[in-house]
Amino acid sequence: GTLSLISIEALDSVQGWGSYSITEDAELGIKLIANGFRTNFINRVVGKGLMPLNIESIRKQRLRWIFGNIQVLRTLKGWSNVLTDRSHFAQVLQLTAWINFLGIPIIMLIFSGIQLTSGVFQPNFLLIVLPVVSCWVYVAFKLLFFIKHSGQSVSASINVLLAHMAFMEEGSFGWWDALAGMKKPFHKTPKFVGLSKFTLPPLLFPIIFMTVGIILIYHTYLHIGLATILMACLMIAASVMLSFQLKKSHQYSLQPQSKTL
Repeated sequence: GTLSLISIEALDSVQGWGSYSITEDAELGIKLIANGFRTNFINRVVGKGLMPLNIESIRKQRLRWIFGNIQVLRTLKGWSNVLTDRSHFAQVLQLTAWINFLGIPIIMLIFSGIQLTSGVFQPNFLLIVLPVVSCWVYVAFKLLFFIKHSGQSVSASINVLLAHMAFMEEGSFGWWDALAGMKKPFHKTPKFVGLSKFTLPPLLFPIIFMTVGIILIYHTYLHIGLATILMACLMIAASVMLSFQLKKSHQYSLQPQSKTL
């Protein structure tokens, strides 16, 4: 990816950049490792990349990462060694870093809210509890993982968690079609101030969780309803933090060059 150095010999030996995945850097990295080359991470800032300048663009970028990484994951060999080989395990963790496996629980939660509202029949209690518990387990696991492995403070780990939660919609559903082998075009993300327009933060999931939470409280599922509403508030906080970070990044953005005759 950004600020990577690759030897020409290594690049030539794996037939250069691939075209199967829309995250070609991840695809190349997996090919290099599979062919016996070593990769190293240098923990030193030698340059800074540019972030997209609005919510819509950064969501497209994350969706591209999620989709493309799952495309690469489909090509990964040696699955029988994933739990015993640290290299294989690290590759799987890296390629699935932005997905959260919450798509089915969220569908279950929406279905529960529809059932309660319709009043036709009472949903199974587990159908109500499991989705909410799944979301909170995900949040707790991610936070503990970041605290343990990032080497940063608790407050910094919380910021990383919120960054992931801001893309919960993409992480829940953005990888399903890639897993099924479907293709997607490479969407460019503009990083020039003049080409970026203001867009609203992602509020679909917070609205869904808030609505279902209110429905649950109305139907006497007080604690589950409050937990659902609290999750919605956490998602809103994540979106607000993302908007604030993008606004701060404008000072490092590129200005489009004027055309001269």
